[in-house]
Amino acid sequence: MSKWKLIIINIVSLLIAIGSLYFFPSVAKAALPYPTKVDPYNNVTIKDSNDLYFYPSPGTVGTFQQSFTAPINIVKYSNGSAATLGVNYTSFEVNGLTNIKSTDWVKATYKKSGQYKESLDDDPEVITTVLTFYDFKIKNIGGRTLWYLQLGEKVTNGYAFGGMASMKLKYEFYWETGPKAGQKVDITNRNAVLTFTSLNGYTEGKWGNAETVAPLTMPADGKAYIIDSVKAGASNVGLTGSPAPGYYTGEAYQGFSDNFVDGSKDITFHRNSVAIDLGGESHIFVILPATQYSTAWFATESMNLFRGNPGPPKKSVKNEQLVDIDGAEVLRNQTLYYEIKQRTAIIPSNILTPWASFSIMDSLPAEVDYVSADLYTEAGVKLTGVGTIQYAPGTHKVTYTANSYFLNTVAKYTGERYILRIKVKVKGDVPVKTIIKNKGSSNIETLIQETNEVSNKIPYGNLELTKVTEDGENLADVEFSVKDSSGKEHLPAPNNKTDVDGKIEILDLYPGKYTITEVSVPKGYQIDTTPKLFDIVSTSKEEYSKIEIVNYFTRFKIHLRQAVLNNDGSELVIPKSAYFELANLGDGGLIGNKFNTVANSSIDNGPVIDQKLFTTRVFVLKVHKGIKYIDVSHTVPEYYEYLGYTVSDDKSTLSLDHVSGSPSFVANSYPRLDYSLKEEYWVTVYIQPKYGKDAESKAEESPRPYSLSHLTNEFGSISID
Repeated sequence: MSKWKLIIINIVSLLIAIGSLYFFPSVAKAALPYPTKVDPYNNVTIKDSNDLYFYPSPGTVGTFQQSFTAPINIVKYSNGSAATLGVNYTSFEVNGLTNIKSTDWVKATYKKSGQYKESLDDDPEVITTVLTFYDFKIKNIGGRTLWYLQLGEKVTNGYAFGGMASMKLKYEFYWETGPKAGQKVDITNRNAVLTFTSLNGYTEGKWGNAETVAPLTMPADGKAYIIDSVKAGASNVGLTGSPAPGYYTGEAYQGFSDNFVDGSKDITFHRNSVAIDLGGESHIFVILPATQYSTAWFATESMNLFRGNPGPPKKSVKNEQLVDIDGAEVLRNQTLYYEIKQRTAIIPSNILTPWASFSIMDSLPAEVDYVSADLYTEAGVKLTGVGTIQYAPGTHKVTYTANSYFLNTVAKYTGERYILRIKVKVKGDVPVKTIIKNKGSSNIETLIQETNEVSNKIPYGNLELTKVTEDGENLADVEFSVKDSSGKEHLPAPNNKTDVDGKIEILDLYPGKYTITEVSVPKGYQIDTTPKLFDIVSTSKEEYSKIEIVNYFTRFKIHLRQAVLNNDGSELVIPKSAYFELANLGDGGLIGNKFNTVANSSIDNGPVIDQKLFTTRVFVLKVHKGIKYIDVSHTVPEYYEYLGYTVSDDKSTLSLDHVSGSPSFVANSYPRLDYSLKEEYWVTVYIQPKYGKDAESKAEESPRPYSLSHLTNEFGSISID
C-alpha cells in the first residue's frame, strides 16, 4: 500500500431527516442519479433529486468512478479493488487531492436535509447542511499517505489512514424556507449535541487539540479525544468531562478488504464516544488519527445533531373520562386526574441523557385527597421500572424521579410526551365555590409551569323561605341567620332580609343539617328566636327547598285602672268598675276603630299600688302600616268628675308613678299611647265625687250614688285594622 500516493474520498449519500427537534436518519434510496456535470478543474459535481452536492477543492485533480448495479452496494476504486457495503448504501467516489495542501478543502452540501424548529412552538422549516473538511496536516509515516472519507446514511464516517496528522470538520446549517431563508441557523440558544465515536487502530489513536502546533504530541493513554475549536478554553479532554464510556480493548473490528487496509483482518481497535454541545452558527471540530501509524476511524451521529431541552411540562386537570375540565366546576367526592405532560423528541433520541437527574413535583391542593399516581406514554401505556413515584402526606406533594435507565432510554417510548398522571378525589367537606388551584414543576431548569384550577360544585341545595303574617300577608324586612351543623354562618342573599314578597333565598347549601333563626322583625310583629331545623339532602341537581314561616303580630298590652280620690269616708257607693274606650290612630288621624272595655276601679291611691289593681287587655296593632297610636278615653260615672291621668311603661315603678301627686300626673286630659315606641303601657285615670245641692239648695254632705246605665248599649268590640 506504500505505492498509493493519493487521497481517496468516498461519498455515501447522507440522508438526514429532521423531526421537531433533531436530525435523524432515514433509509437510503436504492439508487441515485448519475453525475450531471464535471467542473473545469476536472472535479466532480454530483446532483440528484435530493439535491446532494459534493465540491472538492478548486484546482485539484480527481477522478470519478461509480458502480452501475442496483441496489448500489459495491464501491469500486481506481486501482480495481472493491469493498462490499451494506444493502441500500449508496456511495460516490472521488480519487484525487494527491498533493494535499493545508489550503485544500472538501465541501459536501446536503439540501432538503430535513426540518428544524428554533423553538418547540415554531413551525418547522427546511434546512440545508454543509460539511467542510479543511486544514489538512500531513506527515509521512511508513510511506503511507492514504486518506479515505465516507459520508454515510446513518453517520458521517471518516477514515484517516497514513500520513494524516489532523484535519478540521465544520458543520454549517442554512434555512431553505421560511422568513430566514438563506441565513445561517443559529443554535446558540438551543442545546444541540453532536456525538463522535472513534475506533482507533493501535493504542496511540487519539482525538486531539488542533490549537497546538502540528504535528501534535499527545498523551499515550489510549483514549480518544475530540475538540470543538470554536469554544474558548479548548483542551484535549472531553468537552463534557472525561470521555465516556471510555475506550475498550479487545474488540475486533473487521475492516474492508485486505488490500484496502493493510492485509490484516484482526486489528484491535479502541472505541470512545464524546458528546459535544454545539453553539453559534459554525461548528468546527478537529480530527486526529493515530500518532504512530496515523490510523483512525471516526463517526458523527447525525441523529443527535439537534437536541433541544425537554419542553416545558404542561399541566392539566381532567375528569374520569380524561377530558380536560380546566376552569370547570366539580362535585364533592368527584375523582379528578392531574396530568403533567413532559415533551420529548418525536424521534428515537435519548433526549434526557445529558441530565444527571430529572424529576417532576406536584404540590396537591388542600381540597383534594391523594389516591394514586403512574407514568404513562402519550398513547396511554403505563410505564414501569422507569423511576419512583412518592407521595408525602405531610407536605401533600407527589414527586416522580426518573432512574438512570429512563434517562438513557427515553427514546424507546413512542410519542412526543410522557405523562405523570395523579389520581385525586375532591374532599367531601370542601366549601361551595372554592377555587381549587394546582401547580406542577420540573427540575429541568426549574421550569415553573401552568397552573390549572377548578371550582367546587357539589350537589347543593337552595332554601327559599317565605314569611307571612297571621292573616296571610307577605312580610318584608325579616332578618335571618342561617348556620350549618358546625356553626358556620351562611348568609342569605342579598342582605339577610326578606324582600317585598316576603321571600329570602339562601343559596349553595351543601348537604347537611341547618338552623334558621330570626334576628329581627319589623315593628308590630313578634320575633321568634327559636332556631328552626331543616335538612339539605344530597342531589345531583340544583333544587330549592321551600319553607313558609308565619310571623304573628305583636300582642300589645294596656293595663287600665280607675282610682277614686277625695273619699272622705262617709257612706258612698264607690264604682267597682271603670269603662274605657280605646281608639286606634295613625299619623293621619283616627282610623275609625274603637274598642270598649271594662277595668278595675278602686279607692287605693298608694302607697301599695301593684299589678293586681290593673286590668290587662291584649290587642293587635299594625304598627308596620303606620297604625301606631291608641287614644284612651273614659266614661265618668254620674255624680263624679274627671281629674286626669298618669301613664308609665315600667312595671317596677307602679307605686311611684300611679299616684295623683306623682310628677307624671296630667290633669284634665286623656292619654295617647305610641306603640311604635313601647309594647306595654300602664294607665290610671282619676275621678272624685262631685257634691251638688239638695232640694233646699243647700250643699250636699255626701256624694250621690253613681249611675252608668245610660252607657250600656254602647259597649261592644270591634276589630282594629
